[in-house]
Amino acid sequence: MSIDLSQRARPTIRIFTAEQSELLHMTAMEIMERTGVLFFKEESLELLKKTG
Repeated sequence: MSIDLSQRARPTIRIFTAEQSELLHMTAMEIMERTGVLFFKEESLELLKKTG
């Protein structure tokens, strides 16, 4: 017998407001754009090349 865990209720805790979450995301994107990101797996690079 298997149990489908995807249907279990999960509690939600909001630490940031929607605006704070958006600011955090945009700041992270800016940091990655400025400093770059290293990928060590060829599979990751191929996926990025395919999606542009």
